[in-house]
Amino acid sequence: MWRLIFTFATAMNILGFLYPFLVSFDVKFNILHLHGVVTIKIFNKIKLDFKIRIKNGYVYINRKNKQRKEKISKNNFLLKLIYYFIGELYFREQFLNLSVVGNFGYNQNAQVTALGCGYGELILKGIFSKIKNNKKSSHIFVGFEPNYNQDILNVHLNNTVRISVFDLIYAFVYTLIKTWGNYEKVRKRAKQ
Repeated sequence: MWRLIFTFATAMNILGFLYPFLVSFDVKFNILHLHGVVTIKIFNKIKLDFKIRIKNGYVYINRKNKQRKEKISKNNFLLKLIYYFIGELYFREQFLNLSVVGNFGYNQNAQVTALGCGYGELILKGIFSKIKNNKKSSHIFVGFEPNYNQDILNVHLNNTVRISVFDLIYAFVYTLIKTWGNYEKVRKRAKQ
């Protein structure tokens, strides 16, 4: 049994090093109206689209006419699972391209629009310089586009990463182990 597990882990590790695959994330989010679209492409062939909307303390996730509703709270198991999983992947993936483009506009005052774009770009460049320090081989583009004709605050994030199969499985299993105690707490509260 242990030989089989060791052989499988070794094969996955070799496969992961020999054939890392590309994953592309495309997030378009309207901050004023709290809705957006998340697109994930794997191998540039498999495409997953999610529509996300935040309203009244809930996150609504739509995919293929199926809607899922999750309450935003510190004890939500699914949100914790996603948070820890992204945190584990961050140290195992290789960023190739990351671009963030903001679109800001205040219809009443052009000066506020210009200052908001300048400050927004400055803040985003400060945040993403931290990522650049950790991922030195990545290409990062940050920009803000002013819109003087309408009230708008949009963010468009496009990210392409390379990750191995082994790292993906390891991050998922480690995340499940790390969050399992939280799941048990949530389940016990639901029974009461």
